[in-house]
Amino acid sequence: MNKLRFISYGESLVDFLPSERGRLRDVSAFTKSLGGAPTNQAVALARLEEDICLLGVVGEDEFGHFIKEELTREGVDSEFVTTTSIAKTGITFISLDEKGDRSFFFFREPSADQTITKDSISLDVFKNRDVLTLGSNLLTREPARSATFYVAELAKKEGLDIAIDVNYRGHLWESTQQAKKEILKILTYCSIVKVNEEEFEFLRDGASAKELFSKLNEHRCKALVITKAERGAMLITEKFQIDVGAPKTEVVDTTGAGDGFIAGLLSSISRIGAGRLDSRLEDLTEDEWKQVVSFACRVGSAVCTKMGATPGLPRRSSDLLRS
Repeated sequence: MNKLRFISYGESLVDFLPSERGRLRDVSAFTKSLGGAPTNQAVALARLEEDICLLGVVGEDEFGHFIKEELTREGVDSEFVTTTSIAKTGITFISLDEKGDRSFFFFREPSADQTITKDSISLDVFKNRDVLTLGSNLLTREPARSATFYVAELAKKEGLDIAIDVNYRGHLWESTQQAKKEILKILTYCSIVKVNEEEFEFLRDGASAKELFSKLNEHRCKALVITKAERGAMLITEKFQIDVGAPKTEVVDTTGAGDGFIAGLLSSISRIGAGRLDSRLEDLTEDEWKQVVSFACRVGSAVCTKMGATPGLPRRSSDLLRS
């Protein structure tokens, strides 16, 4: 088996998970957990037995130490997670409504992850790697915005393909116009684009899913995936448009479900075919795509069975992942 080797780039945070549902002001206790979508994706890929390293920055503080120790424990290569003394590790308090849908209260003004610069990126991170995964949150401000585009350029130059889970957080941006401009720009680097329904509405400018894919396909996109929560996901490629349902799940918390989904998608593709990600995407049959998206849905659904983004991430041997 010629498995792909991954880099996850972006924010590492500490999430504080509530002991009960309801307004943040009414929660009596919190438990700390790994957070930040790229970090969650790295842990998910490690549990799915993929070769994964994380690229980012944490603070020289207790929460930064916690993140690096947890990454090591999970089997994520953290060699390229650096530390800084100029900002603290970001933290997020999470509240849940009665359906398990979450709201976030961030302390990132700025946080350590947002201090990453082009000068701090080593070419060594790209050695023996095939796929870069990233999101949009480090595009919200400088110097991280320039560093993100620099990482994408380097990855392309070094022969890596790129996958993105957009993970749009509107309150982190100065304006919706700026957000749309920068996100659409980073999408031009990406072979796989994954959005949820709200992100699709934000980006499409009246276009249908097929029309949005065609626009992205003019650049590098080979597959557009739109997740639809409990209704599963839609995949669009040049050859196929496929809808796949999600398994019925007792939802405790939806935090990190999308992170699990994109990791499941990439892990499944990693075990089909050979060669670069781009060539695999073009060669997948309709049945293989259905298997890939179904596996991703099962991983994402498993995340929802426990509180927090990482506790519910399944291991490859889990019964939850058997079709």
